[in-house]
Amino acid sequence: MSNYDYFPRAEMYRAALEAKPKEMVDHPAHYNVGEIEAIDVIEDQGLGEAFCAANVIKYILRYKHKGTPLKDLQKIKWYTERLISYYENSNKK
Repeated sequence: MSNYDYFPRAEMYRAALEAKPKEMVDHPAHYNVGEIEAIDVIEDQGLGEAFCAANVIKYILRYKHKGTPLKDLQKIKWYTERLISYYENSNKK
């Protein structure tokens, strides 16, 4: 018996994760299991700017300590670019 037998939707999640290419910075598979990506829900609630700023700070503080500095630096870049886009696409310039 596998772990998937215990959770009815687990098989769907496993299939979704295995079907998508491994992209760990821009839209990683574990953020896209359902129909809507987590960042889209956060932005829909008006929390995107704060979320991106907080993630930039988080990744800056830990990029040297996790053993994956390049991946974390890429995440800093991704969240910074998304944060910049809020200002480019609004009247906050």
